[in-house]
Amino acid sequence: MKYNKYTNEDDIINWLDENHITAYIINDDLSIDIEGSVYYQNKSYEELPVQFGTVSGHFTIHYSDLATLKGCPIEVGGDFDCEGNELISLEFCPSIVKGGFNCRCNALSSLKHCPVEIGTFFDCSQNLVESLKYIPDLINEYFDCSWNKLTSLKYCPTQLKGEFNCMGNKLKSLKYSPMEIGGNFICAGNRLQNLRYCPQSINGNFVCYNNELRSLEYSPASIAGGFSCADNLLESLKYSPSIVNGDFDCSGNKLVSLEFCPEKIEGILDCSKNLLTSLKYSPNHIDYYFDCSYNELISLEFSPEIVEGTFVCSHNFLINLEYLPEMVDKLISDNNFLFSNHPKFLVNEGNPAYDTVDLPTIIDNFVDKLSGVEYNKTRYFRLINFLENSKVKIYADILDTYYDLPENFIKLSR
Repeated sequence: MKYNKYTNEDDIINWLDENHITAYIINDDLSIDIEGSVYYQNKSYEELPVQFGTVSGHFTIHYSDLATLKGCPIEVGGDFDCEGNELISLEFCPSIVKGGFNCRCNALSSLKHCPVEIGTFFDCSQNLVESLKYIPDLINEYFDCSWNKLTSLKYCPTQLKGEFNCMGNKLKSLKYSPMEIGGNFICAGNRLQNLRYCPQSINGNFVCYNNELRSLEYSPASIAGGFSCADNLLESLKYSPSIVNGDFDCSGNKLVSLEFCPEKIEGILDCSKNLLTSLKYSPNHIDYYFDCSYNELISLEFSPEIVEGTFVCSHNFLINLEYLPEMVDKLISDNNFLFSNHPKFLVNEGNPAYDTVDLPTIIDNFVDKLSGVEYNKTRYFRLINFLENSKVKIYADILDTYYDLPENFIKLSR
């Protein structure tokens, strides 16, 4: 709905009363100075029907279908919030915002006309922004430009005392990122192939999951919190930090070994959904939970000695729970091939509990496990190794009798 600007004082006073704004001064030019805050939300105006001058507190006009910032104050003493409108431009935005600036969830492609001075945070996430040009150099708290269309971090703040979030863009490089971050650094969900130009000091968590990383070279030298490099293309943990003061998540990669895994992790270790055949190089002590599910483990040898939370080893090729950590609070071991119980734990539901080895049932479980997975040489050898470790001799004619497997599988099994 479009409203014309009110041109007489009585109409302005009526509008202010309707919106519960009481502490105001109407100037000679009919602009309005507010002592306090303005909360104007969930309306259906394309444009504000009055002109604000200065507002000493917060100015909130979110989710009101605004197509322009005409009528907004020149200076705001608190936060300025225009989230969730239909803005394609920041023209008529305040020049000075002494608190935080939030323009997320609009249709902005540019940050032109953004305030020249912002006191605390800057959030332009979930727009269509293609460049960080025009933003202030100094942001005292956090900076969030996530879920835009950025291909470069050029013009990003050079000084940042809080979190930096550039997640969900189209970045192929971290060039121009600040060298020091006062909070978390989140660059997940981009197209990064390396961590060159990454900040070297992060006073929080480092989050680079869901990229195209093949190496952790150039990782930050100093991280105060956790480290997440999940869902990349890593085949090695080389260059990962030796100490992580939080969670370490390397799940969803192509790791075949935990070599170079941090020696000390003060939170969770998640190495699930890799190609691990051994837990060698695991830390000795895990403060919370340890997840090595969805790998190709036949044995729990080299497991941490102590897991103070949950130990998850489900969806592997385990035949028994030998080498289970000496101290573990809870065990999740379903979807394996356990046929001998650990004295401390009963076999979970979902595992076959065999008193004697039953070859057809074991193979049934294994083939069910591989259902939907295209046969390949690695998987063939995993089945052979599994059966050899089970002390079960396998013959091609047995497989041929029970299963219609590809011819090259039968050749490998011989």
